[in-house]
Amino acid sequence: MMRDMSTHSPRPPRRARRVLRALPFVVIGGAVAFLSFVGGAYLGITRSLPDLDFDAYAAKTPQTTKIFDNSDPPVLLAELRGLENRKTLAGDQIPQIVRDAVVAAEDESFYAHRGISVFSLLHAAWDALRGVSSRQESSTITQQLVKNAFVTPAEAADPELAQAALAYRLEGKWSKDKILNEFLNVAYFGEGAYGIQAAAAVYFDVAASELDLAQAALLAGLLESPATYSPMREPKAALARRDAVLNKMYQQHYITSAQLQEALAAPLRVREGDPADADPLSPWVDLVREQLVARYGASAVLNGGLRVHTSLDSTCQAVAEDAVSRTLQNAGSPDAALVSLDLRTGSIVALLGVSHSGPWRPDGTSPVERHLGTAFHPFVLLTALAHGLSPETALGQVPDSDQTTDFLSGADSVLSIADVTAQVSSTAYVQLAERLGPQAITQTAHNLGLLAPSGKESAAALGSGILDKGVNLFEVTQAYAALASSGERLTASVLFDTSQPGLPISILRVYDSAGALIDQNDVTRAPGVEPGLAEIATGLLTQVVTRGAAKAADIGRSAAAQPGSTPDDGDAWFIGYTPELLTVVWVGYPDRSRPLRDLYGEGVTGTDLAAQIWTAYMNGVLADRPPTTFSDTHLRRFVTMEVCRESGLLPAEYCSSTTKMLFRTDKIPVELCPLHSPKEVAVPQVTGLPAPRAVEILTGARFRVSEVMDRLSLRPAGTVVEQRPAAGSLLLQGRSVIIVVSTGENRATVPKLTGLLLEDALRKLAAAGLEADVTYLSDPAAVGTVLSQDPASGKVVARKSKVRLTVSSGPAETPPST
Repeated sequence: MMRDMSTHSPRPPRRARRVLRALPFVVIGGAVAFLSFVGGAYLGITRSLPDLDFDAYAAKTPQTTKIFDNSDPPVLLAELRGLENRKTLAGDQIPQIVRDAVVAAEDESFYAHRGISVFSLLHAAWDALRGVSSRQESSTITQQLVKNAFVTPAEAADPELAQAALAYRLEGKWSKDKILNEFLNVAYFGEGAYGIQAAAAVYFDVAASELDLAQAALLAGLLESPATYSPMREPKAALARRDAVLNKMYQQHYITSAQLQEALAAPLRVREGDPADADPLSPWVDLVREQLVARYGASAVLNGGLRVHTSLDSTCQAVAEDAVSRTLQNAGSPDAALVSLDLRTGSIVALLGVSHSGPWRPDGTSPVERHLGTAFHPFVLLTALAHGLSPETALGQVPDSDQTTDFLSGADSVLSIADVTAQVSSTAYVQLAERLGPQAITQTAHNLGLLAPSGKESAAALGSGILDKGVNLFEVTQAYAALASSGERLTASVLFDTSQPGLPISILRVYDSAGALIDQNDVTRAPGVEPGLAEIATGLLTQVVTRGAAKAADIGRSAAAQPGSTPDDGDAWFIGYTPELLTVVWVGYPDRSRPLRDLYGEGVTGTDLAAQIWTAYMNGVLADRPPTTFSDTHLRRFVTMEVCRESGLLPAEYCSSTTKMLFRTDKIPVELCPLHSPKEVAVPQVTGLPAPRAVEILTGARFRVSEVMDRLSLRPAGTVVEQRPAAGSLLLQGRSVIIVVSTGENRATVPKLTGLLLEDALRKLAAAGLEADVTYLSDPAAVGTVLSQDPASGKVVARKSKVRLTVSSGPAETPPST
């Protein structure tokens, strides 16, 4: 009897069965190997870990961290202190609402874990396995305490794994309450406030025991990023962060709904006073300090006696301050920011306008969205070059526009990519962006390190530089640095703050208090875009200052530049570079709704104030340096060729539309276009045109031309008087069109003869190749005077034609009276 197989699945093939049987062993083996690696890494790290002696840590004498410039010998720029502003509190002196707020904000599973986040630990182990720096994210409160109290930069090869190991050990020695209490005594809350007691005094002028719920939530929110959420500098961000912490406390059942609503309604009520570090070098100090704290922890930075050598060039900084103050010296002047980067080292040498109280924050962001405007053009340009468009490629009709910042004049013009780049034409670049598409342009910007384009912008928005989100000042600097460096991205070998990968180098070397080197930062180079394309783009940007919109910014040496202005005049940029130095200048008002205006009420563009600052700075810094030239090593690998627009191959005889395209020398087309053959087309109208123009039109339409000379025509010499076939007739390309061209030799112009004596008139007629037909008429005029002529003077007639002259025979005789 046959078995019914309809309800049974077929057995898998033999090879598949073997794979399925082996799969569990592979998975288990992989897991064992990974856990063995984690365990080995843990054992290796724990052998070099310091003792958990918190009392010894607390008894340490605080040492000031010093920040130096890059001079030889180095100049002291600032000192960072912290421990003298710390006051230790016992557990019963810290309100429960503070403890609850910190747990809710920083580590909601604090009371459940053993000091580590398993996910974060596995992530750190995976990073170590791949040989990359681990990201210090999602650390538990115990790990943060370990980082602030026990781990110094030189004591562990990988801070994340070291902190995890020590945190696990600490959880076995201390209670949760003690860990939380000590954390609150050593945590850094910003503004020099080290510990909860100092934070309560600095921000609210009260003791920690007097903090209310809203204040506790605000301080807890500061721990994630004291600079970003400082209520003294960023009140909107601080309020939003406080409210987020309050909602977390409610969701985790630390407060009731009524308490939540009451605290949400409370104003910030921070202590009045200037920020603690409001000094001329605060932008640089802000930038350096926050990177140090991110890498080493607040304790090591504020009390560990570090010696930090930065890339700041004090001479460049002084020139920058002078350039800005001289340009923006009038009351009501807008704000400015300047970032100057040494392209050889990838490090910042001068910085202005980047602070928590300024228009740009130390992380490169702005409290309001800032747009590049026309300063985004180079990213569109690079995309065009990558798609094979040549600097000589014509963009067709480029109209003037009152709504964009253009420098075209007169009627619509046919301009090349080189022309519209030099003239900073927004209208043309919108057309170019629409031709390329937004995805390709966005990818180019991302490849160079500019992450502001979201990929959702329209081509028109990208062409005018209005992105979905505001740009980051340091990302702009890094992206232009890649363009200036033949397409290579310049990044730091040591990333001090893993949350800000776009920061240029500002910290060169860090030593501990004993003088031992902890970190040394060098520039690393990675490919961004094709080097030859970057060099071609740089060459086009040099024309902006030599023949284009920014001729006033010509500094007398090789320099490339791109002005930036927005349609609403809210931001103005001037970004330019020589082979060794890049400088980014921004000008605008803190409130972007206030447009930039000159004395006459006209909009201010990047070629105005920003260009003046850039020019003054670059002239001052480069005055004693010999001129240099841009690299063209990779540029020689590209060539511009005329090709058939349809096939992209060399144009054949009947290719009616061609364009100029850019090719690598190893990829130039060598074949003729096979797509086009003779067609029957209408003969163009050329009658009445000069013969050379007629020949140009007819040959452009792929006709041959035969000329026949007409010696009898009265048309000017060289004029087409007839064509065969007639205009509009259908004719196969390659056939001949006959044009009849006047020689002009039968053409004579009648001179003015009226009023002349007959013998003079006859001489003029003979000189003009004409003859006379004379009629006499009695007239009071003198005998022999020409009274009239026909044809009139100026008339064109055939040579040897007769001109009828009426000549006076004198007055008629009066018969004698009888």
